[in-house]
Amino acid sequence: MFHVDVRLNSAEENEIPDGSLSQSLARLYQKAIKAEKHVTYAYQGEIWCWYYYAEGFEKRVKEIMNGDNRIGDGQARSQVYSEMTVHLPNITKDNLRKKTQKARAIYTLFSQIGVKKIKRIQTYSANTISNLTGTQIQSIVDNFS
Repeated sequence: MFHVDVRLNSAEENEIPDGSLSQSLARLYQKAIKAEKHVTYAYQGEIWCWYYYAEGFEKRVKEIMNGDNRIGDGQARSQVYSEMTVHLPNITKDNLRKKTQKARAIYTLFSQIGVKKIKRIQTYSANTISNLTGTQIQSIVDNFS
């Protein structure tokens, strides 16, 4: 988790003459701006990760289905979850499925409007985007068309 120390360090405290509240406020303002940038980059990074996770997941589902025409979409997804849970011993299939559904919402949106648009995200978290409904995603896509 990202952490920013908002307290002034001893060197900064020694530099501030008694009663220089404005200088202290200016430093705190600068720290807040820096923290804000870190949050933006963290949001974008998480969105990128979920996007590429969902992309890889969908590719694996298609590989399984192409390898055996008798396997349907749901069965292929279940197989991918089983393959993954071997490497994620503390994650249940149900939790993995729910997180994958959220990732797919991110993938659906950005695969339609362009993955480079992730760089423009500043105030929305991956969780906020993943909770968009299909109608809301389509509305966003329509605005970019």
